[in-house]
Amino acid sequence: MNELEENKKRFSSGELTKPQFIEAMFESHRTLHAYAECLAGTNLAAITIRDNQVVAEFRDPPFVMCCPPGDTRIAPIEAFNFGDYEREEFLVVKEIVKRLGGSNAKFFDIGANAGFYSLALASHFSEISGVAFEPVPNTFQCLRKNIELNAVTNVILLNLGLSNKEEEVTFSLTQVSPVRRR
Repeated sequence: MNELEENKKRFSSGELTKPQFIEAMFESHRTLHAYAECLAGTNLAAITIRDNQVVAEFRDPPFVMCCPPGDTRIAPIEAFNFGDYEREEFLVVKEIVKRLGGSNAKFFDIGANAGFYSLALASHFSEISGVAFEPVPNTFQCLRKNIELNAVTNVILLNLGLSNKEEEVTFSLTQVSPVRRR
C-alpha cells in the first residue's frame, strides 16, 4: 500500500480527521508541483497521471510513452533526470534516415525496448515504415502500448530477438521495487 492509499484508509477508518487527512494528502501532492517545475529545461512537455498509468510527452520529436512502475531507465525517466534521452544518438539516426530517403525509408529497430526510436522516427518522418523487434515479453507489451498510445500504424512489432545464430537464450532481468515511504 502506498502513502496515498494509506492516508485514505486511515481517513476512512476514522484514524484521521478531515483536516488531518487534507494536510497529509497535501504533503503528498507537493510532489506534483515539484515535477511541474522540473519539466522546464527538459525534452518532456508533460507528465500525465492516468488511471493506473503515468504517460510522458516528449517535445521533440512529439510523441508519448508510458512509464511502467519499477523501470528506472525508460526513456521518459532518463529525459526527466538528465534533460533528454540520447539526443545526439537520435540526431545521427535521423540524419542517416534523411540521407536514405527520409519519409520513404524503411528501418529495423533491433532491441526496440519500449520503442523510443521507432516512435521518434515515426513522429519525425510521416511516411517512414519499420519493424521493431523486442524479445522480452513484458517490455514488448510496453512497446505495444506505446505504439497504440501514439496511433502509429507504420511500424510492425515482433516479439523476437535477433542474433547471428539460432538458439534459445534466457534473459536475466532486474525488477526494481517501488520505493515505499513511511
